[in-house]
Amino acid sequence: MSKPSEKHIPPIDEGAYRRFIEGLGEANAIFQHMSMRKGARAACIAVRNYIEQGNLLQTLSNPFMCVAEALYDMDRGVEHPLFSADPQSQERSRSVRKKNIICLVGTILEVRFKEGQKLTLAAESIARKVNQWKEIQNQNITGVTVKNWRYEARKTDFLLHDKFLIRVNNLMDLPQGERDSQIKHVLNEGPPDQAII
Repeated sequence: MSKPSEKHIPPIDEGAYRRFIEGLGEANAIFQHMSMRKGARAACIAVRNYIEQGNLLQTLSNPFMCVAEALYDMDRGVEHPLFSADPQSQERSRSVRKKNIICLVGTILEVRFKEGQKLTLAAESIARKVNQWKEIQNQNITGVTVKNWRYEARKTDFLLHDKFLIRVNNLMDLPQGERDSQIKHVLNEGPPDQAII
């Protein structure tokens, strides 16, 4: 089992920590007065945001997002493997995998647009790569699909909207060469289980 080396643990970001405490407070209020599921989901998202905004190893947030996604699916009447009574159910639900792909592809298009690339041309270029991903299977992803995914990820009610914003900001903070390298890796390799961006 891997764990972050102590020498790679950055100092606490006070701003991120303050937002984390505020987020947990809001989540607790929702949990106590509105909806236990929504409150628990909000708490998971607050933890995820703190991990990502605090420059910690982003893969540490994966368990919290899995719980948040499972609660979201339950609210919509979709069984999630995390809460399945079937002990053989190990794979993540199709809806969760699709949300992650939408978030990832939407992030890349948003970054390319912020760099000044033409939206349609960038979307078509991304679509050609995405069509080669094994996760896409027999779907035909077009430039219009990629633009629609960006639009969906930008909506504030999209489950991974916060993650989308954080990923975009993190990439835009990188030097151009490093940013291009990370995007190229994802487009060539497909969405990793623990996404780089």
